[in-house]
Order: sequence, then C-alpha cells, then structure tokens
Amino acid sequence: AIGNSSNMFGYKLEQSIEAVSTALGLLNESDEFNILVYNYGVSSWNAAPQPATSSNVQNARQFVESINTSSGSRMDVALETAVTQITDDQFINSIIVRTDGRSPIDPQHIESINLHNTGIFPIGIGDDLDRARLEMTAALNYGFVTYFDETDYIKGGVVRLFEQISQPILKHVAMEFGRADLHDILPSKFPTAYA
Repeated sequence: AIGNSSNMFGYKLEQSIEAVSTALGLLNESDEFNILVYNYGVSSWNAAPQPATSSNVQNARQFVESINTSSGSRMDVALETAVTQITDDQFINSIIVRTDGRSPIDPQHIESINLHNTGIFPIGIGDDLDRARLEMTAALNYGFVTYFDETDYIKGGVVRLFEQISQPILKHVAMEFGRADLHDILPSKFPTAYA
C-alpha cells in the first residue's frame, strides 16, 4: 500500500513509486500481489491479489506510475482493505505499507481482523511520524517497521526490505522460556523468520 498524501509530495513519492516498480520485477510467477493507494480513501490496482505474470506486472507498473499526490492519510482503511483480500494462511502473506506516519489507525483493530497471520511491514518516511502506532501495528501483526529520513535512498532500502521478506525460512515461530513467572513478553507475536 502506498500513501500519496500531500506530505509524500516530490522525492518521497517518486522514490516509493520507483521502489514498487523495481519490487514488481522481483516477484516470481508463483507469487500473488496487489497494489493499494490510499489518501482520504483507497483505490486499488485490482479487486483481489493477482498472479505475478509478466502482463500483470507490466499493467501494475503502469498503475503505479500514474500515482499523484492527494489529501488525507487513511492507512487504517488501506490496511483493512488489504487484510481482507488475503483469504488463507497457506502462504507467507505480507503487506508492505509506505506512510508518512499519520493516520487514525487502531493497531488492535487491525490485529483483530488479521485472520491469516499476515505480516504487516510499515515503512515510515520522514521525521514527523507516529512511531508508537507504527511500531504497535507491526508488533501485533507479525512484522517490523523500517524508517527512512526524507533524504535517504528510499528506493534501495525498500527493495532490500522486499528481498528480505521474500525469503521466508520459518513460519509460526514460537519461543518457550521454561519459566512460569514471566509476563508482558515483547514482542507478543513473533514474525516469520526471514533469510
């Protein structure tokens, strides 16, 4: 999901678009994907995830290249839409969401509708971020947050993140401590282990 609020104007949006376009080229034909753009509402490339065929990838690139800035930042609606498009946990499901970090998102609500253990990986761009919401959303949903400064090479960092999470090793990771007196362990949910 790509946030295209007015705060993402210029370099941040350009780098996000380039990163998505590059990441699309790294998909295998056995992968499925969709692209959502959010501002005051959500629009999507497709109504449901599609196989990563060469024609779908090309079509999705054209969709991404047409993204312009708008107003609003409803990352909450984008994540609700994305999570409901995932219909089973047979695969390692992941959602990468690029954001300027301001949204009325309720991390616990997203957790409650994440029925298929989907990893949510927020990418916070800039310095005016609601880090607590991003961190909690990721922690409750099998993911982790990646941060970029507005002047960082965002495309390269996003592509590295994509390459990392596209190589899962262990799913449904759990940890036993052998003690009964432990409580409030963080993270409460362990993400998939990646290469």
